[in-house]
Amino acid sequence: MRSMTLKLPVKGSDMAWTDACGLDDIDAEDLIRFDHGGGTYAIYHAPDGTFHATDGLCTHEKMTLCNGLVDRDTIECPKHNGRFNYRTGAALRAPVCVDLKRYAMRVVGGRVEIKLGQRHAQETNGCRFAGGKGQGSVDHAAAVHAGTSGGGRAGGN
Repeated sequence: MRSMTLKLPVKGSDMAWTDACGLDDIDAEDLIRFDHGGGTYAIYHAPDGTFHATDGLCTHEKMTLCNGLVDRDTIECPKHNGRFNYRTGAALRAPVCVDLKRYAMRVVGGRVEIKLGQRHAQETNGCRFAGGKGQGSVDHAAAVHAGTSGGGRAGGN
């Protein structure tokens, strides 16, 4: 896992796209940490070539996820082994029970951008476990495929 910390100016409630990293900065089935405007985010490169972004801290005890284990579409928190589906944000295994917030992504000119201020997951205040599995369905609105050319948009291919 690599960590990239960029300190960029924050423009109030500006919802502009923010440059996060290059396409080659994240290996497939891995993630990087991205810090911006006082927030910590995790940017994932899925095995299918899409990019996804979530809050970078576990919802259980605020441990950074960038040192966690990525397996297919799951990130495991390194502290207590709670798991999330990074495509949906869904909490999958205790002790986590609050979903991760997700953010829109796009690829422009070989760079991966995140749209901060716009979250794709509904905030939840309680556990969402049913038989030990998180609820939720895949919403591809927060994913972008690496093959998208300049001017790409969330939703990808």
